[in-house]
Amino acid sequence: DSILYELYGILTVLVVPITSVLCVIAFGVIFYLRKLKIPLSILDSASARSAAGDLEFEVEYDSRNEFGRLVASFEAMRKSLHEAKREMWQMMEARRRLNAAFAHDLRTPLTVLRGYCDFLLKYVPEGKISDEKALSTLSTMDVYLKRLEGYTLSMSSLQKLEEIELSPKET
Repeated sequence: DSILYELYGILTVLVVPITSVLCVIAFGVIFYLRKLKIPLSILDSASARSAAGDLEFEVEYDSRNEFGRLVASFEAMRKSLHEAKREMWQMMEARRRLNAAFAHDLRTPLTVLRGYCDFLLKYVPEGKISDEKALSTLSTMDVYLKRLEGYTLSMSSLQKLEEIELSPKET
């Protein structure tokens, strides 16, 4: 009986701390399940999709607490990233079109120059063309070379424009 009496004495001392610890754990689990699990899973899913490059979704969590504000901030960030990605795609597409246009414009003068060069290489050594015709051909080649230089200068100017660092100021 004395052992049981001593055991009951120890149990009465330990019951309050053990019950308190169990209650704290139970309330922590309940708090996690009711308040934290849903917004954390929403943010986890959204960050995984963003990391994978998929920005075609919306993040929503209707709450006025800190997590609601955090999810709203995450949605604002996603929208901003989506807009930046769209603008970058448009710029790349515009650059591709510009490069294609310049390549097309360069082909004509190069073809003409190649033809005149072949003409001169073939007929000048044989003496089959007059000096006037040779000078006329060289003059035409000079016009096309200046045209190519103009294209090159334009491309260089465009490249320099893209390298300018912007420093926006509020006005």
